[in-house]
Amino acid sequence: MKMKYSKATTLDHPISKQYLGCLTDYNQLISDEGYSFGPVFTNNEIILNLDLVETQYSVKLNRLEKNKSMDSAFCVSNDDSKKIVLVEYKFNKADFKSLRLVDMEGKVAGSTEILSNHMPIHYHYYFVVQNDLIQEAVNRFYRMNPNPGRRYLAVSIDWIKETFF
Repeated sequence: MKMKYSKATTLDHPISKQYLGCLTDYNQLISDEGYSFGPVFTNNEIILNLDLVETQYSVKLNRLEKNKSMDSAFCVSNDDSKKIVLVEYKFNKADFKSLRLVDMEGKVAGSTEILSNHMPIHYHYYFVVQNDLIQEAVNRFYRMNPNPGRRYLAVSIDWIKETFF
């Protein structure tokens, strides 16, 4: 059975409870990240803004520099399990030549450090780009050396909605 967004599980996640101010409306977050085509989500979907979580987490640990992190996380579930989906938004990128695997891995590692002790992380990591740039991003992932493998996927926000919501 496919895993679908669970608002209750997202709100009940220990990090959500610890960092209440980091919960945000999905439409607001994608707008803040540069998406300019209006609302995508219609059911008051709430997600974790991981950039805000990382900022507060760094303060809590007295770190001078914050770790890199993915932009957002939300919980998905089915009858058998629950997982956290990590998403990065690249709406303002015109090309992907400067995208490097070490940077992508750093974002995943920073997010995993905060989240993984509480619930398994979804196998794939999603990089959301404008619809007309998906193929360019996919090609960039394919040409990276070293190759990121199949765990890193370039997708559209509509794909995220159709797949998980």
